[in-house]
Amino acid sequence: YISLSLYSLFEFHNYKITNLLKKNINIDLPLKNSNKKNILLLTSHLYVGGVENLLDLLIKNFKQFNFIVVIDTFADQSALTFYKWKYIYVLNKSIKDSCKVNFIEKLIDYYSINKILITNSLFAYLNLTSFKKDHITVFDILHIKERNNFFLYFSKKYDSLIYRHITVSEPLKNHVIKKLGIKQEKVISISNAVDYFNKFNPNKLKRHSNSNKFVITFFGRLYHDKNPLKFLKLIKKSNF
Repeated sequence: YISLSLYSLFEFHNYKITNLLKKNINIDLPLKNSNKKNILLLTSHLYVGGVENLLDLLIKNFKQFNFIVVIDTFADQSALTFYKWKYIYVLNKSIKDSCKVNFIEKLIDYYSINKILITNSLFAYLNLTSFKKDHITVFDILHIKERNNFFLYFSKKYDSLIYRHITVSEPLKNHVIKKLGIKQEKVISISNAVDYFNKFNPNKLKRHSNSNKFVITFFGRLYHDKNPLKFLKLIKKSNF
């Protein structure tokens, strides 16, 4: 059991959603699977598409692990329904950071976590000293090389606590080594991938009989800041 106080927690387990809004709540956590290692995945937001699809591939294909996912800021309800991850906890932005830290520390103990994976979570970096123990190995995934990217800054700042930095491209790997000064042996590059054998296998896609039609692919998460609906409206008004 984990004792929580003065904040709400949404527990998503076996696709069932329970909203817990009381003080001093005891949560009956799912039984631990002794046959699998547990990895704590810390990220800030959850939407449909984009980086989240890569996390989905990671979680569903590395079946030798249980991924305990903690969203520390916001999760879109449609994303929670879409991905259906087994162990996911959403700590919304209204919850005090001290309460979030306390909860995650208890999760680490309960699930006997020995690996932590950070992706796009400022909260995780800032509180890494609280989560990192001698028996825990920490990894982070770095996605972009934009100027003034604070994820790169904090990845460098807490480099001594991180075992390996994973970049999604060779240019980003070179940037982390040469510009940030992180040792080469601590940085590995794993390119973003797609599910070629199932969802995105060209041999399994339905093809248009009219060869004059354009087939357009949208890359990115389905959210208003990407504005895919505006693109559709523009296409409708155009001569395509």
